[in-house]
Amino acid sequence: MIFRKLRKSATEISFARKWLLRYLKNRGKTSVLNTSGEKIIIVGNGPSTGEFEFEEFAKLGYNFVCVNFFALDEEKFFSIKPKYYCVSDNAFYDRSRQEKSGETDGFNRLVEILEKVDWEMTFVLAANKEPFFNNRRIAIQKLNLNNYDGSIDWLTLKLYDKNIACFSNILNVVSSALFFCLSGNATEIGLIGAENNIIHQLRVTENNDVLVEREHFYGTSTLNLIERGKVKKGELYKYMQMCSDTFRNYYKLASYAKMKGIPVYNLCMNSLIDVFEKKHASDLLRK
Repeated sequence: MIFRKLRKSATEISFARKWLLRYLKNRGKTSVLNTSGEKIIIVGNGPSTGEFEFEEFAKLGYNFVCVNFFALDEEKFFSIKPKYYCVSDNAFYDRSRQEKSGETDGFNRLVEILEKVDWEMTFVLAANKEPFFNNRRIAIQKLNLNNYDGSIDWLTLKLYDKNIACFSNILNVVSSALFFCLSGNATEIGLIGAENNIIHQLRVTENNDVLVEREHFYGTSTLNLIERGKVKKGELYKYMQMCSDTFRNYYKLASYAKMKGIPVYNLCMNSLIDVFEKKHASDLLRK
């Protein structure tokens, strides 16, 4: 028992030391987040987003956080006019990655649409990135990169709230958007289009290529992880580890939300995310 406590203490000290080095390196690149008093729906791009009643939630005062390629559905994007837009994938900021993925046209189209935004919107990105568009109507908010892997206690809670520490490897954009809303003190958060059914979408061919059948509200596509350089042949376990880390972050985000007393509802009934209470969107509308 004593040795276990000493080992845990030594681990926490190591986490704190690594965080401090990152903080000193990145100091001044972020500011405190603010979503205080807001009811927010984080809009992932999964199939459930297609049937979501945006108008009804807007009438009840909910704001929306859209992510990644949502704006490519230009009609829906300009209809709901999201208050926030979050993009965390490195490919959005790296032209060579875009060319390698074969999605250059999609990235270019996204830039064109963002340039046309004519309402006040906040764009959320990582502290080491710069926006890839030039629209003065869009404010910029940066999330810190100062990973802290330790347990969540009163001290780390303060660090998260001040946007000077974050969970290790916030790997997907819904996690980033959720951290943004929690750190900023939103009063209530709903998730839609966050199925995270990656396990059901994976397939290995007879040549050991790893394929992902991606489902979005705007269509489906097949991604070859080998060709795109996401994973090497024989190393599917590394991709599965990244998936595991994503769900671990959801677990930590749920703990963070609980400590702050902020309710987070998963509005995707078939989502694999199991740490947030599931509610039908209609139930939330009747609250």
